[in-house]
Amino acid sequence: MAGMKSLLSNILSYSPLRVLLHLRSNTKIIVCNYHRLYEGKRNTDFDDGVFAHSVKTFEKHLEWLKKNTKILSEAELLALIKSGTAIPKMCSMVTFDDGYIDNYTLAYPLLKRLNVPAIYFIPTSPINTRCLGWWDIISYIIKKTTKTSFCYNDEVYTLEQPNVVIRRFQKLFMEKPFQETSALLDTLSDLCGVPLPDIQTQSNELMTWDQIREVSQNGIDIGSHSDSHIVLNTLSSDEQKKEMVVSKSIIENKIDKSVRTFAYPVGGYQHFSQHSMELVSECGYGAAFSFNTGINDTRMLTACDIKRIEPPELNTYLVSLAAFPKVFSDI
Repeated sequence: MAGMKSLLSNILSYSPLRVLLHLRSNTKIIVCNYHRLYEGKRNTDFDDGVFAHSVKTFEKHLEWLKKNTKILSEAELLALIKSGTAIPKMCSMVTFDDGYIDNYTLAYPLLKRLNVPAIYFIPTSPINTRCLGWWDIISYIIKKTTKTSFCYNDEVYTLEQPNVVIRRFQKLFMEKPFQETSALLDTLSDLCGVPLPDIQTQSNELMTWDQIREVSQNGIDIGSHSDSHIVLNTLSSDEQKKEMVVSKSIIENKIDKSVRTFAYPVGGYQHFSQHSMELVSECGYGAAFSFNTGINDTRMLTACDIKRIEPPELNTYLVSLAAFPKVFSDI
């Protein structure tokens, strides 16, 4: 899969029998994480990789989870963490990252109609400034350029396979200290001869605070996804803490509710540290979520590392467990 999520994938290598035995235990919590949904064909000037599911597929996921698991709310998860008690059956959760507009127009109506709780993790600076994240802007610039190649840091990038170049530059943002990448979008724009997308174009892709407030009043909990969605391991300790504190305060002021959960930007174990986990607790969060990191076992549940899986990886597990071979057939 192209784009940011292709860099995050951590495919779990289980045999079918082991998977079946693994998930039949009532100690398991499967957290399904989404970014964007689409109707019809996927067609975007931005990052293709965040469009993993059609709205029809998402509806099938929800129906399957309702039938075969207990879908936990944020409050139920936090109570479980606090009590440490056993759960009555296999549980699941539904989360969305990044605050995209289709979380409101496509996901929210389904969640509301099917009465499914979820957590939307919001990066506050993009919502405030109406500017998309670095992964989307990188994709936009590379997709729009008419050049066949360009040179950056004495390396020539040919554009015969633009998705490869997109992933290379997204990886820089994930791995290099932020001081080294803070001006990279402007540099890439100049090198490719592509102006950054105007604010209205970017704003159209994002939820508004009014929409976030509305969903928060109708069964969707709002968690923090940091302020600027910068990978924590590329920041100093003080900068990480600021990302957590500022975002929590902004969301609480906007929705008039406490923010109790946090999702690490990008979310792989290479993207945050043990110190990041300690800071999350210090900043008053009751739980924090990683991404593409596995399935949770309540006998070994870590509040500051609730594991999540992108549903295509979950597909094999669910179909094996429930013997529903066509549930996710359109993925």
